[in-house]
Amino acid sequence: MSLYMIFEKENFTILLLEGDTSIDSIIDIVRKFGLATAEGVIIYRNITSFDSPTEKVRQLSALMGDKINNLEKFRTGVVVEDDLEFGLTRMFQSFSEMNGNSNQIGIFKTIQDCSVWLNKDVSNFLENSEPDFRFEF
Repeated sequence: MSLYMIFEKENFTILLLEGDTSIDSIIDIVRKFGLATAEGVIIYRNITSFDSPTEKVRQLSALMGDKINNLEKFRTGVVVEDDLEFGLTRMFQSFSEMNGNSNQIGIFKTIQDCSVWLNKDVSNFLENSEPDFRFEF
């Protein structure tokens, strides 16, 4: 099960991807709900399968770029567990830069390192906070 959570007061979004997931599911979430906050984190956890052809990664980058242009500053921390996830995220980061997106993307191996970069306690949001909006997919 994957989750999309928005914490409005803190201006923060979490996209937690677990199990069998795909770039298409992420694209659907961004199209459906947009990017509601100026900062966010994407966490890959226990991924069993991840369908992510290069063209889909490019499509997601362009879509997020269109949404991000409405925000003054957008920072996304991405927490990955393995080299494949790191490579896919790095590809996304490169496409974003080529598209001229001004968003900042940080790639990390631990939630703690991501928390320091975002200056937000991501673990606390996951364990102790109730989101204003929650969507399971």
